[in-house]
Amino acid sequence: MKPITLIFSILFLIGCEKEESTTIDPNVLIQGKWEIEAIGNGDDLEPYPAWGYTEYYQDSLIRFFIYETDTFIANYVTYEIDETFLIEKTYYPSIDEIWVEKYRYQFLDNNQKLRLDQTYAIFNTSIYKRIN
Repeated sequence: MKPITLIFSILFLIGCEKEESTTIDPNVLIQGKWEIEAIGNGDDLEPYPAWGYTEYYQDSLIRFFIYETDTFIANYVTYEIDETFLIEKTYYPSIDEIWVEKYRYQFLDNNQKLRLDQTYAIFNTSIYKRIN
């Protein structure tokens, strides 16, 4: 009986060692185009018309596309993202100033929606949907 118990114990340990994490890096998840869907405070959200989309690139660049003019806004915006925060940095060359915005983020609906909660804003919550 002891050899069978030993074999099952070894198989169990080997199985546990091979367990891999299925967590996807937020730097990969955020890449792509996101269109605003709703804004508000906390869970009190209202639908919001999409004016364009925000695109996050692999090299930490953010670009904003405007549907009405069919153009990108010429801003110098970069981002950093970790397990807790998305930090956007906008450089305004005309006044030589950098504006930093910090958001708690959450990916929803199988990573097809992005919730951003900003601390210092009138409407501090926004929901975006991933677009192609």
